[in-house]
Amino acid sequence: MFYKSKLKKCIEVAQPYFEDEITIERLQNRRRTKDHVLPRFFVMGLLDKSSQYSRRQIANMLNMKDHTSILHGCNRAYEIWGDELFEELQTND
Repeated sequence: MFYKSKLKKCIEVAQPYFEDEITIERLQNRRRTKDHVLPRFFVMGLLDKSSQYSRRQIANMLNMKDHTSILHGCNRAYEIWGDELFEELQTND
């Protein structure tokens, strides 16, 4: 699995923003509760800003149907946390 190390790195960056522990299994879970969705959105935003992966690849990483789910998740992440946060996190990486 080519993406595990990148997902682990994104989880480390995202963890301080959330109370509950974030795991890869939790991100890949299809539950739609707030404690599952918000960390997933955050990680989507980080992966999208890295521009290393296509949205289709990000969807595969997170066990989602297609790239439009990633597009929606990234848009929600930028609305919630601001686009500047993700740019700042990427420059500090």
